[in-house]
Amino acid sequence: QMHGKADDIARRSLPHGTNSTVTPAPKRISDTSQVTGSDSNNKDIQESLPATPIKSESVCEDPVKLLGTPAVPQNAIIPSQIYPGWGNGPCLIRSEDGTHKLHFDSEIPSRLQDGLQSGLRNIEFLSKNDVDIFEGASPGDGWTLISRDTGDTVTMRGEFDHLKLPVMKGITYFPFSPIQVAQRASQTDIKKQWDKMQASGQFLQKYDDHSCLVLEEFHGVLLVKGRHLIYARTAAPDENGTIWSIAEGLCTDYVQSPQGTRSVRGTLHIGSFVLRPYKDGSLVTYLASVDLSGSIPSSVTKIVQTRQPEVLKHLRAVLVKEAK
Repeated sequence: QMHGKADDIARRSLPHGTNSTVTPAPKRISDTSQVTGSDSNNKDIQESLPATPIKSESVCEDPVKLLGTPAVPQNAIIPSQIYPGWGNGPCLIRSEDGTHKLHFDSEIPSRLQDGLQSGLRNIEFLSKNDVDIFEGASPGDGWTLISRDTGDTVTMRGEFDHLKLPVMKGITYFPFSPIQVAQRASQTDIKKQWDKMQASGQFLQKYDDHSCLVLEEFHGVLLVKGRHLIYARTAAPDENGTIWSIAEGLCTDYVQSPQGTRSVRGTLHIGSFVLRPYKDGSLVTYLASVDLSGSIPSSVTKIVQTRQPEVLKHLRAVLVKEAK
Protein backbone atom coordinates (compact mmCIF):
# COMPACT_ATOMS: atom_id res chain seq x y z
CA GLN A 1 0.00 0.00 0.00
CA MET A 2 1.29 3.42 -0.90
CA HIS A 3 1.11 6.35 1.48
CA GLY A 4 1.44 10.14 1.39
CA LYS A 5 2.60 11.39 -1.96
CA ALA A 6 2.21 7.93 -3.49
CA ASP A 7 -1.54 8.08 -2.77
CA ASP A 8 -1.68 11.29 -4.75
CA ILE A 9 0.37 9.66 -7.51
CA ALA A 10 -2.03 6.72 -7.72
CA ARG A 11 -5.00 9.07 -8.08
CA ARG A 12 -3.42 10.47 -11.23
CA SER A 13 -3.30 7.11 -13.04
CA LEU A 14 -5.37 6.41 -16.11
CA PRO A 15 -7.73 3.45 -15.63
CA HIS A 16 -10.12 3.15 -18.54
CA GLY A 17 -13.73 3.88 -17.81
CA THR A 18 -13.18 6.32 -14.94
CA ASN A 19 -13.30 10.07 -14.64
CA SER A 20 -9.64 10.33 -13.70
CA THR A 21 -7.66 13.04 -15.42
CA VAL A 22 -4.09 13.10 -16.56
CA THR A 23 -1.74 15.76 -15.29
CA PRO A 24 1.40 16.84 -17.14
CA ALA A 25 4.41 14.67 -16.44
CA PRO A 26 6.43 15.57 -13.36
CA LYS A 27 10.06 16.45 -13.80
CA ARG A 28 11.22 13.61 -11.56
CA ILE A 29 10.71 10.16 -12.98
CA SER A 30 9.80 8.74 -9.58
CA ASP A 31 6.88 11.14 -9.22
CA THR A 32 4.59 9.39 -11.67
CA SER A 33 1.35 7.48 -11.89
CA GLN A 34 0.71 3.78 -11.38
CA VAL A 35 0.53 1.29 -14.21
CA THR A 36 -1.44 -1.90 -13.88
CA GLY A 37 -1.79 -3.00 -17.51
CA SER A 38 -5.12 -3.18 -19.30
CA ASP A 39 -8.19 -2.04 -17.42
CA SER A 40 -11.19 -2.49 -19.71
CA ASN A 41 -14.88 -2.64 -18.97
CA ASN A 42 -15.24 -5.51 -21.44
CA LYS A 43 -16.17 -8.48 -19.24
CA ASP A 44 -15.04 -11.06 -21.77
CA ILE A 45 -11.61 -9.50 -22.00
CA GLN A 46 -11.31 -9.21 -18.23
CA GLU A 47 -12.11 -12.86 -17.80
CA SER A 48 -9.25 -13.71 -20.18
CA LEU A 49 -6.77 -12.09 -17.80
CA PRO A 50 -6.43 -14.56 -14.90
CA ALA A 51 -4.29 -13.77 -11.89
CA THR A 52 -2.18 -16.85 -12.61
CA PRO A 53 -1.15 -18.44 -15.92
CA ILE A 54 -3.73 -20.74 -17.44
CA LYS A 55 -3.71 -23.31 -20.18
CA SER A 56 -5.23 -21.67 -23.22
CA GLU A 57 -6.93 -23.82 -25.84
CA SER A 58 -5.06 -21.78 -28.42
CA VAL A 59 -1.70 -23.03 -27.10
CA CYS A 60 -0.54 -26.35 -28.53
CA GLU A 61 0.60 -29.14 -26.27
CA ASP A 62 4.13 -28.38 -27.40
CA PRO A 63 6.76 -29.53 -24.89
CA VAL A 64 7.70 -26.03 -23.78
CA LYS A 65 9.22 -26.20 -20.32
CA LEU A 66 8.34 -23.50 -17.84
CA LEU A 67 11.30 -21.95 -16.10
CA GLY A 68 11.31 -21.62 -12.36
CA THR A 69 11.60 -18.29 -10.57
CA PRO A 70 15.31 -17.64 -10.00
CA ALA A 71 16.51 -15.27 -7.32
CA VAL A 72 16.69 -11.64 -8.37
CA PRO A 73 20.36 -10.70 -9.02
CA GLN A 74 21.90 -8.02 -6.85
CA ASN A 75 22.55 -5.80 -9.86
CA ALA A 76 18.93 -5.94 -11.07
CA ILE A 77 17.06 -2.69 -11.64
CA ILE A 78 13.96 -3.01 -9.45
CA PRO A 79 10.98 -1.47 -11.31
CA SER A 80 9.10 -0.44 -8.17
CA GLN A 81 12.09 1.65 -7.10
CA ILE A 82 11.86 3.57 -10.39
CA TYR A 83 8.06 3.70 -10.61
CA PRO A 84 6.23 3.00 -7.31
CA GLY A 85 3.23 0.76 -7.86
CA TRP A 86 4.68 -0.85 -10.99
CA GLY A 87 3.44 -4.31 -10.02
CA ASN A 88 4.83 -7.75 -10.84
CA GLY A 89 6.91 -8.29 -13.94
CA PRO A 90 10.43 -8.71 -15.26
CA CYS A 91 13.30 -6.42 -14.37
CA LEU A 92 16.34 -5.32 -16.35
CA ILE A 93 19.98 -6.06 -15.64
CA ARG A 94 22.50 -3.60 -17.05
CA SER A 95 25.53 -5.09 -18.81
CA GLU A 96 29.02 -3.61 -18.83
CA ASP A 97 28.53 -2.40 -22.40
CA GLY A 98 25.44 -0.40 -21.40
CA THR A 99 22.87 -2.79 -22.90
CA HIS A 100 20.30 -4.63 -20.82
CA LYS A 101 18.99 -8.14 -20.27
CA LEU A 102 15.57 -9.17 -19.01
CA HIS A 103 15.23 -11.12 -15.76
CA PHE A 104 11.81 -12.74 -15.33
CA ASP A 105 10.25 -13.30 -11.91
CA SER A 106 7.29 -15.30 -13.21
CA GLU A 107 6.89 -18.66 -14.93
CA ILE A 108 7.00 -17.78 -18.61
CA PRO A 109 7.73 -20.40 -21.29
CA SER A 110 11.44 -20.43 -22.08
CA ARG A 111 11.00 -19.76 -25.78
CA LEU A 112 8.96 -16.65 -24.99
CA GLN A 113 11.73 -15.47 -22.70
CA ASP A 114 14.32 -16.06 -25.42
CA GLY A 115 12.23 -14.25 -28.00
CA LEU A 116 11.66 -11.24 -25.75
CA GLN A 117 15.39 -11.10 -24.93
CA SER A 118 16.11 -10.97 -28.65
CA GLY A 119 13.45 -8.29 -29.10
CA LEU A 120 15.05 -6.13 -26.40
CA ARG A 121 18.45 -6.38 -28.11
CA ASN A 122 16.91 -5.28 -31.39
CA ILE A 123 15.05 -2.26 -30.06
CA GLU A 124 18.05 -1.06 -28.04
CA PHE A 125 20.06 -1.10 -31.27
CA LEU A 126 17.30 0.54 -33.32
CA SER A 127 16.57 3.36 -30.87
CA LYS A 128 20.00 4.26 -29.48
CA ASN A 129 20.24 7.73 -31.08
CA ASP A 130 16.59 8.76 -30.99
CA VAL A 131 16.99 11.81 -28.74
CA ASP A 132 19.62 13.28 -31.08
CA ILE A 133 17.53 12.43 -34.15
CA PHE A 134 14.47 14.09 -32.66
CA GLU A 135 16.53 17.21 -31.94
CA GLY A 136 17.71 17.45 -35.55
CA ALA A 137 20.57 15.00 -36.07
CA SER A 138 20.80 12.78 -39.13
CA PRO A 139 19.09 9.38 -38.73
CA GLY A 140 22.38 7.60 -39.42
CA ASP A 141 23.40 4.56 -41.43
CA GLY A 142 20.61 2.21 -42.45
CA TRP A 143 17.84 4.76 -41.96
CA THR A 144 15.95 6.75 -44.59
CA LEU A 145 14.15 9.86 -43.37
CA ILE A 146 10.50 9.94 -44.46
CA SER A 147 9.26 13.08 -42.72
CA ARG A 148 10.30 15.51 -40.02
CA ASP A 149 7.97 17.93 -38.26
CA THR A 150 10.45 19.98 -36.25
CA GLY A 151 9.75 19.61 -32.55
CA ASP A 152 6.92 17.19 -33.18
CA THR A 153 7.31 13.90 -35.08
CA VAL A 154 10.07 12.19 -37.04
CA THR A 155 9.32 9.12 -39.17
CA MET A 156 11.86 6.94 -40.94
CA ARG A 157 12.44 3.56 -42.54
CA GLY A 158 15.39 1.33 -41.72
CA GLU A 159 17.00 -1.65 -43.43
CA PHE A 160 19.67 -3.73 -41.69
CA ASP A 161 21.44 -6.93 -42.67
CA HIS A 162 20.65 -8.76 -39.44
CA LEU A 163 16.90 -8.05 -39.70
CA LYS A 164 14.68 -9.89 -42.16
CA LEU A 165 12.40 -6.98 -43.03
CA PRO A 166 12.47 -3.17 -43.07
CA VAL A 167 11.64 -1.39 -39.81
CA MET A 168 9.37 1.63 -39.57
CA LYS A 169 10.11 4.10 -36.78
CA GLY A 170 8.30 7.10 -35.40
CA ILE A 171 9.60 9.45 -32.68
CA THR A 172 7.48 12.11 -31.01
CA TYR A 173 7.06 14.08 -27.80
CA PHE A 174 4.27 13.39 -25.31
CA PRO A 175 3.39 15.89 -22.54
CA PHE A 176 2.90 12.91 -20.21
CA SER A 177 5.23 10.77 -18.14
CA PRO A 178 6.52 7.44 -19.51
CA ILE A 179 4.35 5.55 -17.02
CA GLN A 180 1.19 7.31 -18.20
CA VAL A 181 1.92 6.59 -21.86
CA ALA A 182 2.90 2.98 -21.10
CA GLN A 183 -0.35 2.34 -19.29
CA ARG A 184 -2.48 3.56 -22.18
CA ALA A 185 -0.37 1.85 -24.83
CA SER A 186 -0.69 -1.50 -23.03
CA GLN A 187 -4.49 -1.54 -23.34
CA THR A 188 -4.57 -3.76 -26.41
CA ASP A 189 -8.28 -4.53 -26.11
CA ILE A 190 -9.15 -0.86 -26.73
CA LYS A 191 -6.20 -0.04 -28.97
CA LYS A 192 -8.55 0.70 -31.87
CA GLN A 193 -9.18 4.08 -30.23
CA TRP A 194 -5.73 5.16 -31.42
CA ASP A 195 -4.82 2.55 -34.04
CA LYS A 196 -7.38 2.83 -36.82
CA MET A 197 -6.04 -0.29 -38.55
CA GLN A 198 -6.89 -2.56 -35.61
CA ALA A 199 -10.18 -4.46 -35.81
CA SER A 200 -9.95 -6.17 -32.40
CA GLY A 201 -7.51 -7.19 -29.70
CA GLN A 202 -7.53 -9.61 -26.81
CA PHE A 203 -5.22 -11.27 -24.29
CA LEU A 204 -4.78 -15.01 -24.75
CA GLN A 205 -2.78 -15.47 -21.56
CA LYS A 206 -1.33 -13.34 -18.79
CA TYR A 207 1.81 -14.30 -16.88
CA ASP A 208 2.26 -11.25 -14.66
CA ASP A 209 1.19 -7.59 -14.60
CA HIS A 210 3.25 -6.80 -17.71
CA SER A 211 3.86 -10.08 -19.57
CA CYS A 212 1.23 -11.69 -21.79
CA LEU A 213 0.26 -13.34 -25.04
CA VAL A 214 -1.77 -11.08 -27.33
CA LEU A 215 -3.99 -11.61 -30.36
CA GLU A 216 -4.70 -8.64 -32.63
CA GLU A 217 -6.75 -8.54 -35.83
CA PHE A 218 -6.39 -5.81 -38.42
CA HIS A 219 -8.59 -4.51 -41.21
CA GLY A 220 -7.77 -5.32 -44.80
CA VAL A 221 -6.36 -2.67 -47.11
CA LEU A 222 -7.89 -2.15 -50.55
CA LEU A 223 -8.47 -5.68 -51.94
CA VAL A 224 -6.05 -7.36 -49.52
CA LYS A 225 -7.64 -9.47 -46.79
CA GLY A 226 -7.22 -8.56 -43.14
CA ARG A 227 -4.38 -9.96 -41.05
CA HIS A 228 -4.00 -11.12 -37.46
CA LEU A 229 -0.93 -11.29 -35.24
CA ILE A 230 -0.12 -13.34 -32.15
CA TYR A 231 2.79 -12.13 -30.08
CA ALA A 232 4.37 -12.08 -26.64
CA ARG A 233 4.76 -8.76 -24.84
CA THR A 234 6.46 -7.50 -21.71
CA ALA A 235 7.81 -4.23 -20.29
CA ALA A 236 10.38 -3.01 -17.77
CA PRO A 237 12.07 0.30 -16.87
CA ASP A 238 15.82 0.86 -16.86
CA GLU A 239 17.95 2.84 -14.40
CA ASN A 240 17.14 6.13 -16.18
CA GLY A 241 13.37 5.65 -16.08
CA THR A 242 13.12 4.65 -19.74
CA ILE A 243 10.38 2.04 -20.20
CA TRP A 244 11.12 -0.68 -22.73
CA SER A 245 7.89 -2.26 -24.00
CA ILE A 246 8.82 -5.27 -26.13
CA ALA A 247 6.52 -7.21 -28.46
CA GLU A 248 7.86 -10.28 -30.23
CA GLY A 249 5.98 -12.58 -32.58
CA LEU A 250 8.74 -14.88 -33.76
CA CYS A 251 8.66 -16.77 -30.44
CA THR A 252 4.98 -17.72 -30.68
CA ASP A 253 5.03 -20.23 -33.54
CA TYR A 254 3.68 -22.88 -31.17
CA VAL A 255 0.51 -20.83 -30.58
CA GLN A 256 -2.30 -21.72 -32.95
CA SER A 257 -4.67 -19.13 -34.36
CA PRO A 258 -8.13 -19.35 -32.72
CA GLN A 259 -10.75 -21.37 -34.56
CA GLY A 260 -12.99 -19.29 -36.74
CA THR A 261 -10.34 -16.66 -37.49
CA ARG A 262 -10.95 -15.63 -41.10
CA SER A 263 -8.02 -13.26 -41.52
CA VAL A 264 -4.56 -14.33 -42.65
CA ARG A 265 -1.93 -14.79 -39.97
CA GLY A 266 1.07 -12.49 -40.23
CA THR A 267 4.26 -12.39 -38.18
CA LEU A 268 5.29 -9.54 -35.94
CA HIS A 269 9.07 -9.25 -36.08
CA ILE A 270 9.23 -6.03 -34.05
CA GLY A 271 6.43 -4.02 -32.44
CA SER A 272 7.74 -2.01 -29.54
CA PHE A 273 7.60 1.26 -27.64
CA VAL A 274 10.55 3.02 -26.02
CA LEU A 275 9.39 5.70 -23.56
CA ARG A 276 12.14 8.02 -22.32
CA PRO A 277 11.78 10.77 -19.71
CA TYR A 278 12.29 13.95 -21.76
CA LYS A 279 11.92 17.50 -20.53
CA ASP A 280 8.55 17.66 -18.73
CA GLY A 281 7.14 14.60 -20.49
CA SER A 282 8.33 11.69 -22.63
CA LEU A 283 10.09 11.08 -25.89
CA VAL A 284 8.27 8.09 -27.37
CA THR A 285 9.65 5.83 -30.08
CA TYR A 286 7.46 3.32 -31.89
CA LEU A 287 9.13 0.52 -33.89
CA ALA A 288 7.29 -1.85 -36.21
CA SER A 289 8.35 -4.60 -38.58
CA VAL A 290 5.63 -6.97 -39.78
CA ASP A 291 5.53 -9.81 -42.29
CA LEU A 292 2.00 -9.61 -43.74
CA SER A 293 2.38 -13.04 -45.39
CA GLY A 294 1.09 -13.94 -48.82
CA SER A 295 1.37 -11.99 -52.04
CA ILE A 296 0.95 -8.31 -51.16
CA PRO A 297 1.06 -5.52 -53.78
CA SER A 298 3.84 -3.02 -53.09
CA SER A 299 1.26 -0.22 -52.97
CA VAL A 300 -0.51 -1.90 -50.03
CA THR A 301 2.77 -2.59 -48.24
CA LYS A 302 3.67 1.09 -48.56
CA ILE A 303 0.30 2.17 -47.14
CA VAL A 304 0.66 -0.14 -44.13
CA GLN A 305 4.25 0.90 -43.45
CA THR A 306 3.39 4.59 -43.67
CA ARG A 307 0.47 4.26 -41.28
CA GLN A 308 2.38 2.38 -38.59
CA PRO A 309 4.32 5.34 -37.09
CA GLU A 310 1.17 7.49 -37.29
CA VAL A 311 -0.24 5.63 -34.28
CA LEU A 312 1.95 7.86 -32.11
CA LYS A 313 0.02 10.99 -33.05
CA HIS A 314 -3.30 9.23 -32.52
CA LEU A 315 -2.23 7.86 -29.12
CA ARG A 316 -1.07 11.29 -28.00
CA ALA A 317 -4.37 12.83 -29.13
CA VAL A 318 -6.31 10.28 -27.03
CA LEU A 319 -4.26 11.09 -23.94
CA VAL A 320 -4.64 14.84 -24.45
CA LYS A 321 -8.41 14.46 -24.85
CA GLU A 322 -8.69 12.35 -21.70
CA ALA A 323 -6.64 14.87 -19.76
CA LYS A 324 -9.08 17.71 -20.42
